[in-house]
Amino acid sequence: MRTRAPQTGNPSLTLIRVCMYALVALLSASVFFFLKTYLPESFTITDAAVQREIPLTIELNGYAFPALTTRPTVEQALAQLQIDFDADSWVYPPLSAPILPHQYITVQKKLPVAIVADGTILYLRSLGPTIGDALQEHGVALNPEDIISPALTTPLTLGMEIRIERVTAEEDVRTESIPFTTTTENSSDLYIGDRRVVQQGKKGVKQIRIKKTYTDGTLTGEEVISEEITEQPVAEVIQVGTQPPPTPPATPPPATGGTQTGIASWYYSPFGEMSAASRDYPKGTRLRVTSQTTGTSIVVTVHDYGPQTPNRIIDLSFEAFSALGVSPWAGLTHVSVEPV
Repeated sequence: MRTRAPQTGNPSLTLIRVCMYALVALLSASVFFFLKTYLPESFTITDAAVQREIPLTIELNGYAFPALTTRPTVEQALAQLQIDFDADSWVYPPLSAPILPHQYITVQKKLPVAIVADGTILYLRSLGPTIGDALQEHGVALNPEDIISPALTTPLTLGMEIRIERVTAEEDVRTESIPFTTTTENSSDLYIGDRRVVQQGKKGVKQIRIKKTYTDGTLTGEEVISEEITEQPVAEVIQVGTQPPPTPPATPPPATGGTQTGIASWYYSPFGEMSAASRDYPKGTRLRVTSQTTGTSIVVTVHDYGPQTPNRIIDLSFEAFSALGVSPWAGLTHVSVEPV
């Protein structure tokens, strides 16, 4: 009995199938190579598929910006976005938390700052986020009057310089004098031009409380808090003569010199302290003038012509008149005059 040979398929059809399988494999490898080579780094190509990007918002030291990640955890996402942080940084949500779409991740890194205070510079790092938080974090004590620049609410920035001016205040008591006033009264007991002090003036005293402000030890301001008068001033009272003076006849000097008596007045002389003006003695004459009130004698030199007022025999300088022991406020005095 003859055995029938098994039938084989069509050779052409088999070859076509082999070629199709090879073409599919080649195309798959080409696509995989293309995706691995030319897609952005934000895409992660695995052997299975392309992972999808997840939108995030990152806040880094107070500045927020959008970002995309394909990583599953907060720590991996920050690493992918090349955001460095250390053990002192504050991150929320925690590093191990899973990434969720539109998640808000806060990263607060310690920033280097310089604090200038009390004559020294302190370099430190702080999380902030404000200057006030940084000072509190490092235990920098502040007084209510201290001046902080920039302000405490200012956000920290990299390398910021914070200046603290120490302001202190103290009270001081100062004693000052109060000037007295001067009043005048008419008196018929005195000749016109004569004056007499009937009540001596006396200065008063007041105490002033002052607040002194110091900035870094330097006085920068004073403020008057209160004033208290501890002693009232006493007014000076002066009587002024209203009675016309007598008119004694002037005795002209003899031709060879002699004594002359009459009324002397004073003026501001430009010729020196012990100078005088006379109508009867030539310039350069040295005269002895004696006050008939005090008995005091002085020697003056005639440099000027005068007096211009009748019934007066000599005009003395202010200093010479005072040297007779007569108050200049009297204005006039009786004298005797004789050449020296």
